[in-house]
Formats: sequence, C-alpha cells, structure tokens
Amino acid sequence: MTGDADGTRPGEKPKLDFSAARTLPMAEGGASQSAIVLNPGELFAGRYRIEALIGRGGAGDVYRAQDANTDEHVALKLLSGARVSTPEARRQLVREAIVARQIRHPNVVAVHDVGQAGDVAYIVMELLSGTTMRAWLADYATKDFDLPYAGACAIIQAILDGLEAAHAQGVVHRDLKPENVFILAEPTAMRARLKLLDFGLARTEGSAMSGATMMGTPHYMPPEQKTAPDTVKPSADLYSLSMMFYELLVGVLPQGHWQPPSRGRSDVPAGVDALIEAGLSNRPRIRPQSVAEYRAALLAASEPKPQPKVEAAATPPPQPQPKAEAPRPAPVAAPPTQQAAQPERPRVDVGGAGLPREFESWLRTTDAIDRPIPFMPGKMQPYSADAEKRAAPEVKRAWDVAREATVQNNAGNRPAARAKRLEAQQLFLIQIVKGSVEARFAYADFIRHTYMSMRDTPESLAATRAWHAAAAEAGHEKAKLALAWMLRRGDGGPPDRMAAFRLFDELAQKGHSDAVKGLAYLYGDEGRDQEQREQLTRYFSIVSKGGDVDSYPLNRLALLALEGKGGPLDKDEALAALSLAARQKYAMESRQLMQKHFPKQAAAEKKFWPT
Repeated sequence: MTGDADGTRPGEKPKLDFSAARTLPMAEGGASQSAIVLNPGELFAGRYRIEALIGRGGAGDVYRAQDANTDEHVALKLLSGARVSTPEARRQLVREAIVARQIRHPNVVAVHDVGQAGDVAYIVMELLSGTTMRAWLADYATKDFDLPYAGACAIIQAILDGLEAAHAQGVVHRDLKPENVFILAEPTAMRARLKLLDFGLARTEGSAMSGATMMGTPHYMPPEQKTAPDTVKPSADLYSLSMMFYELLVGVLPQGHWQPPSRGRSDVPAGVDALIEAGLSNRPRIRPQSVAEYRAALLAASEPKPQPKVEAAATPPPQPQPKAEAPRPAPVAAPPTQQAAQPERPRVDVGGAGLPREFESWLRTTDAIDRPIPFMPGKMQPYSADAEKRAAPEVKRAWDVAREATVQNNAGNRPAARAKRLEAQQLFLIQIVKGSVEARFAYADFIRHTYMSMRDTPESLAATRAWHAAAAEAGHEKAKLALAWMLRRGDGGPPDRMAAFRLFDELAQKGHSDAVKGLAYLYGDEGRDQEQREQLTRYFSIVSKGGDVDSYPLNRLALLALEGKGGPLDKDEALAALSLAARQKYAMESRQLMQKHFPKQAAAEKKFWPT
C-alpha cells in the first residue's frame, strides 16, 4: 500500500475516524441531532475537557477530550436520536451501556464511563488511531489483486475473539458491519489488530426494544432483527459476520443467488462456501449458534487436516503376501555365524488386542519394527473421561517398555531392542483405539524420542506431526504446543505460520510461557520488533515468577531493549532479563552479553551462575 487506508502518507500518524461509527439510524440528511454543541476548552460533566470534534453521525457527535481525573485522552460520544428522546429511554440506554462496559478484551473498544449530564446521555471510550474497516476496504478495492484469504481469515478470527468476549457477558452487538470495525494496523496473514466499536450501544440478549427504535444496518441485519428485534440471539451477530466475510473475499455483498467465493478464487477452500451459506441462513437455528462453533467450522475449512497427506507419505509400500514358511536349512548348510547375523524377526502376539485390521497388519510387518505407525484416521473410538482414566497406567507401561528398548539398544542387544519397540507400539495403539487422547500425544512423543533419534526421516517427522495433530484436535494442550512448533518450522509437512499463530495465541492466553515464546519467534521471523518485544516482555514476566526458563528469548529481549528496537531504550529491562537468563544452565551467551554490557553487575552475580 502507498499509504494508510485512511489516506495518510507513510509515516504520518493516521487520522482518527469515528464518523462511520453509527449504531442508530442516521438522522435525516445525515446530520447529528445532538442537543448541545461543545467547544474546545469546555468542561463537560465536570470531568472531560473538550479538545476537538472528531466525528459526527446519526448516533451522535464524538469529541476528543481529556479526562481531568486521569489526564488520559478519550473519545466522548454524546448520544442523540430516537433512543434518547425521552428520560426513560436515556436511562435504559445508560443501563445497557453499563453492561457493555463489563466487556474487557483487546479487540473491543473499551468503554470507560457512561452517564447523563442533564438531558444528554454520553459514553466515554478509549481513543483509537487508525481507520474503519469500511475505509480500509475502499482503499483495497483500488488495487489489482484480491485480499489474500489468510488475511481475510485473520480479520474474521479477530472479530470472533471480540464477539466471544461480548457474548460471554450476554451482549449482542446487533449492528456489526465494516463501519463498526476499527483497523489499528495493516492486517497480515498471522494477525489482525482491530477493535469492535459501538458495543456501548448494543443490547443485552433478551432485552426489550420498540419497533420505532429498531437499530441495525439493513444489508448486514438478519431477518429476525427486522421482524422481531426482541428475539435476537448471538447467531444474529454471526449472520452479520458472514456477510462481512463474503465481502472481504469477493469485494461486494452477496445478492440474490450469490456466487460461492471459492468459484472465482483458487485460494479459498470450498468449505468456506458452506460456512458462509450456513451463516447467512434466514433461519437462525441453521446458523452456527456460537462463536466457538463458527471458529471451529472456519478452522476445519481453512486448515485441511494433514492426516491424508501423512498417511500417503508414511504408509509403506504394499507388502508381498506372506509366503508359506519354508523348512529351515540344516545347520551344515548355514554356519552358526551366518544364523547369528540374521536374527529371527521378533514375534508379538496381536490377537485379541482389539486393534483395527490395518493396525494389526502393520504390526505384523517387518517394517513396523523400525518405522512409526502412520496415522490412520477413523480408527479411534470417541474420547471419554473413563477411557482416559483407564488408559493412564497402560500408557505408563508403554513408556516403561520403550525405555527398556532404549536400554537394550544402548547395550548393543538390537534384537531385544526391536522386540521391545514393537511391544511399546502395540501398547500405545491399543489405548489410542480405545479413545485415549493422552496415548495419541504419548505415541507422537515416542516417535520423536525413538525413531527420530535413529534417523530424522521425513516419514518420522510426518508421523509425529500427524499424531500431534490428532491429539491437538481433541484438545490436548501439550500436543497443540508441539504441533505449533512443527507448523512454524515446517517439520513433517509444509509450514503453516497462520495455524501456528492460532495455536500459540490460544495457549498464550492461558499463560503458557512456551506459547508466548512461540508468538515472539513468529513476530521475529517477520521482523516485527514491536510485537516481538511485547511478547518477549510477557514471557519474561511469566518465567520470572517461576518455572522453566529459556535463556535465548531473554537474550533477544535484552538486545532489543539495549538497541531501542520495538520500544524505548531500556537498560534496566535488559539487565533484568540477562540476570535471569545467566542463572540458567548452558547460558554462556547470556553471561557473555551481561559481561559485555553490564560488567559490574556480572561480577557481582557470577557466584549465582551454574558451573
């Protein structure tokens, strides 16, 4: 892009654009019907010092103001229109905005204050810098290429995150549209930084409203909102979201018998057509009923499961039919030294194990001794807590057998080691088939420790990735983390940085330090110093309270702080990060950096460094 989406030149601070942030119907002629006009320098409600008018719409005027209590700059919105025409309507609007104020999420504009000053109802929000999605789309329409599918998904995912926080508070937006999405920075395939506007004007689910004050924008409004506005549910927001998703992919709104997005774009999966079609259904119960359901459908459509590819790559070539066992040669025909050089293949009884035929056939092949079992979808029973509980001791037993295999291998007893590996595989697979998610993750770990240590083959990597994906799909958090790292690096298949970001971000929100580290690495891969430094600082904050510490990300944080990249130059932050890193084992680089940049502190802390 040659400039920001709002028309500013590169490097110039984006203009504030609240003019399109309307939730109520426009007044005739597009003018605001605010009861009062505020002038710069005026103190409103005894607290907000007016600086400038920055937006005007049917919902009211928006001013940039300074909060006299906190000295912060805020956006002050004076509400107008039919919904605030009577004292009771104003009181009701304030009550609803107070509920919306409870929504606290990075992707939702923060509502700081709500109230009335005389006959004027107002809302105070955080002041944003950027542009509306409507203006951003208009700028994108001038280009000769489509918005990449990954970028569209990043925007939709970010909106879903904000909606989820609102719906958790019982708040339905009711007027989701590009005008009410504020783009803070140019979206990428990995992330979209945005804010949902006007939640302060939304209604709580089930609250009553009169037909005269029905709000919403017709093109994005679901049918039930027009005919029975009191009945709208979260699925109404998902209808509007589906309309926006189509607009992002095609560039226009769906009209009549609309063309599926995938028909004109090779990068859009066909599964997205079905998701948008369901989301735009006139029957609310046909649509996804929650953000979680919509997100799951989007991920399923966007990220083809790796199992079929892995199976094709990992499945061994067809084995010849077993030959009839031939008589063993007489000892005179085969000297003892020859027999010792060709040990008999270990035999493992798989009868009655309850394994699917494909698994049993695999275990009976010679290749099964020295190769991991490929992932075979559709062969596992559904997950159950009881199955997981019963599987725990069996998974532990499988690990014990695997360790015995390692001991035998290190001792040079290869036949015994091979037999133990085969036995361990059988034990893992029995629990996998019975529905144990932990067994899926454990088997992936078994492959990584056993076969990849023998030879780091593409087949072993692909099998590890597939089994991690199988466990991650069932919600196993350690498997999600392991899969995210493989997706970032492209281990066992093509790299998928967007999928890695989703997994890292999900786990980072739960406080997983390694996931925060993964986010930092992804941002570092793209050269985005500010976001990388933010995540590294977050990582430092988590590990400084206890737990495993990786010195490398702390070294990177220290260098960014010392160079003033991604934020201000901060020697104190650099020293704190290196001090913690240097106390870890094998942290030679951390100690060298500390001695170079902070020699006095390094001399004082050297006694705490492991030898």
